[in-house]
Amino acid sequence: MPVWALTAYGRSLVVPLVPWLRPPAAHDVGARFLEHTLLLNDVLAGLVTRLRPSPTAPLAALPFRWLSEDDGVLEFERYDRTTATTCKSVLKPDAIVEIPGRRRRLFLEAETGTQSIATESPGRNGAVTSKLVRYAAYFQAFAGSEGDATWYKRVFPDHYQPRLVFLVHSDERRARVAAALKAWLGSSPPSRFQAFVLTFDQGARTLAPYITEGLLHAPPARGARVVMIDAAKAERLREGYQQLGEAFLAMRELVERHNATTTGRPLPIPALRVDAVQALEDFIQRELASGASDGESRRSGATHG
Repeated sequence: MPVWALTAYGRSLVVPLVPWLRPPAAHDVGARFLEHTLLLNDVLAGLVTRLRPSPTAPLAALPFRWLSEDDGVLEFERYDRTTATTCKSVLKPDAIVEIPGRRRRLFLEAETGTQSIATESPGRNGAVTSKLVRYAAYFQAFAGSEGDATWYKRVFPDHYQPRLVFLVHSDERRARVAAALKAWLGSSPPSRFQAFVLTFDQGARTLAPYITEGLLHAPPARGARVVMIDAAKAERLREGYQQLGEAFLAMRELVERHNATTTGRPLPIPALRVDAVQALEDFIQRELASGASDGESRRSGATHG
């Protein structure tokens, strides 16, 4: 089918309607990546039709901002434990969705099934797992030697919480990617960001209520039972668990910064048995999230932190 792109004049008409529109890329998308772009555009169009009050409502009034891929990249450095060295790295999200009302920023990674998910080699990661590793470093590692902010906060100082969203082409691929994320997150220290997986078909209808209500819907768990807990105590439990996780991450990052700069023997970082606290985390995140101040509840895909 024919595919159309904006001319310079057409773009000049759109700019006043979408104040956050990014500069155009130096080169138009090629045929090789056209399907990838159209799948993302379908998600965007679905969100607009669901969340725009009327066909004539101003686009600037939408409760989200969609930032398309451009020529820019997110640069950062990450510590490689296998070589005990710091290496430069980059991220290039396929799109970024900002939700001002929820103070959330979604980094969208569209996967059409052509890249590997994981590998059997312990020294190598598949493309999907590799992205997860790099996003974790970008969101959580401190930038530079000063250590006053993470790489993410240095570029986005507005205190929006980051979320990583993988969009895939089929339910089978979604299950495989979700399993890979769960395995990686389960073997790593608790994260302060969440990652989940949706199919392209699920994208708009799942993200729309997430944008407006902070909810990701999923079927109720089998064998569930009702648990009664005082609201104030639930809030203290949630805050206490969060503070504990942040304190652990701060200590871990301090050790990593020391190891990255020391000339002596690096300090070992003890492994954390995430499975030992997984039940408590699931209870706090899933059962108590409905009473959280931000109104956000994890309901779909592989989520953590």
